Amino acid sequence: MLLAVVGIALFCHGCNRVETRAEPIQTLAQIPAPNPQLYVHVQDYEHWRNPFLVVLSDGIRVHCLAPAFEKKVPVGALHQTLLSLPLSAWPYGRIVAVQAGGGPQTNTNLRLVEENRVQSEAILKAAGVTIDYCRSCA
Repeated sequence: MLLAVVGIALFCHGCNRVETRAEPIQTLAQIPAPNPQLYVHVQDYEHWRNPFLVVLSDGIRVHCLAPAFEKKVPVGALHQTLLSLPLSAWPYGRIVAVQAGGGPQTNTNLRLVEENRVQSEAILKAAGVTIDYCRSCA
């Protein structure tokens, strides 16, 4: 009899449980301001826990460790791509690490990388996102 009561109680408790899922970010301003104490010690992108951007000649590669995420997007899709990440992807606050260029470069590629860097920087600044240019990305 006691087992039946416990079983019914557990069943009813499960019925009332609210499933917790990450709420989508509506605006990057929902992410707290950067907290340098959490990332000042990070020396390379392999240990960086916030979004990490690589500016390429043909777009932006967005990396994120938690959740595991990697996607190459056009510069114009950068803002929306960052909005698609859950709040848990921003443990340091509203800051991204950025590396300009990646792989072999030609003069044309360098010009395109610089154009994409300038455009992505403008997008990030307009959204209030702090940029940490990668110090040691090798």
